[in-house]
Amino acid sequence: MSVLMAGTWVGPGIPSVTEVAQAWVSGSQRSYHWLRGDPLPSEVHLRELWQQISTLNHEGTAEPLLVLLGSLADPIGAGQTWADLSRAWNLPVLLTLPRGSAASQAVAFAALLHQAQARCLGWVLLGEPRFGGSTAAGGVLGSRPDFPASTVQDRRSLELEDLEDLNELDSALATYLEAQLGIPVLGRMDLRGQITWDTDSLAAMGYI
Repeated sequence: MSVLMAGTWVGPGIPSVTEVAQAWVSGSQRSYHWLRGDPLPSEVHLRELWQQISTLNHEGTAEPLLVLLGSLADPIGAGQTWADLSRAWNLPVLLTLPRGSAASQAVAFAALLHQAQARCLGWVLLGEPRFGGSTAAGGVLGSRPDFPASTVQDRRSLELEDLEDLNELDSALATYLEAQLGIPVLGRMDLRGQITWDTDSLAAMGYI
């Protein structure tokens, strides 16, 4: 099952799409062939990508995994974005989503996907949460202050109540995103900086 993996936003404290792709490959029993999509691709680059994807689909020895180094909204010329190309190339999209601005980013990218008629597998929640923020629907997500600046060691030293807060936040976000946008949360970065997957949902989709 082919996948196009991309981000909604890149910034400090947000793991790269490359890290998420590595976690995806590690957690899958399928064989993937890694392809890189440049943020501002040339026509030659796009043609080479399509030839590689076509060859992989024909041979069936490995699934294409196209990892965008930029955003799904990056232009690729002629008024199109990578979202349009994912539809044309029949590549379902897996999008990373920063917790700190999850609601607003999700709404914007859901609209982009809808306009392009592209299929989105789901979201991967990343980065530090912003407690006390509101969803687009006005609901408050958490009530504690922000977590401290992130290093792996800092995350490991957080108290259990912080872990419970993060789990509650992710649960609320997942419910909101699927109910309002119809796109599930399939992965999340935990306090140790590791990405875990909703294996039941992925198995039902045929990705495990």
